[in-house]
Amino acid sequence: MSDGSIAIQQVKEGGDARSDVAAAPSDSHGRRCDVSHVAVAIEELHELVARRRVRVEITRAGCDDCCVLISRQELDALERALAIVADTDGVKAVCERISELAAVSRAEFATIP
Repeated sequence: MSDGSIAIQQVKEGGDARSDVAAAPSDSHGRRCDVSHVAVAIEELHELVARRRVRVEITRAGCDDCCVLISRQELDALERALAIVADTDGVKAVCERISELAAVSRAEFATIP
């Protein structure tokens, strides 16, 4: 782009690029940015993540791994949701069952000569 800003692609659920950051609407979809552009665009990325509540995937050429930038508010909301889900009877029952199976497995392996 001629104004010096980098091309950060908006990504749909399927992972296909729709547009760059200058033309992209503010919505809940993410944006994808190569790691080589992050330092140059950190202020722009901060704006997208902190103020517009957009997720940004940071990728690297030749690597399938990526990381995601999310706002502090989104992280707090996700952590609260996980705490609520983890505090349900179903999750507690699964944890208890796993503990029981682990105890049985330990006992069985302890008797192997």
